[in-house]
Amino acid sequence: MVQLWKKISSKTLLTNRGKEFITDKVITPKNEKSTYAYTFVARGVVVIPIDKQGNVYLQKEYRYPINSWNIEAIGGGIKKGQTARQAAKEELLEEGGIKAKKLTKLGTTLVMPSHFDTKTTGFLATNLTFHNTHHEADELIKPLKMPLKKAIKLAMDGKIENAETVTFLLRAANKLNKI
Repeated sequence: MVQLWKKISSKTLLTNRGKEFITDKVITPKNEKSTYAYTFVARGVVVIPIDKQGNVYLQKEYRYPINSWNIEAIGGGIKKGQTARQAAKEELLEEGGIKAKKLTKLGTTLVMPSHFDTKTTGFLATNLTFHNTHHEADELIKPLKMPLKKAIKLAMDGKIENAETVTFLLRAANKLNKI
């Protein structure tokens, strides 16, 4: 039988913007005492809105940690007391100015689980109507509209680097039998 990691104690070093930087005292599978550092990231959602003409609505958002613009799907955090579906609807309207009559769950993703305790739920949004956006004060967002086929090509060519966006674009295309 494989021995799993055992947590002895845990300490949160810093909490900031939905993230907690944590160090745990652990006993490793080799029965050695060690310290393991990781980041807990609040649960989030990603939404892939696709209109009747086959266009997908993404965005370029400036991301401070990489000092660059990043092509990504609409998304954000799940607030306390909210379901993933409720958060997806809220983010879709706030960031994209979009309401969807149909939201189809595309599953979840883990990103770098050796460093981050994070889980994102993805949705395909269809039957769209368009409204005004309501960006948060610190968000720098430029909307992007393109054929789904072009977005898939950008993802496959490495022009879209955001792992969650790539994952959920492919799952949405698969759900729609476009790949």
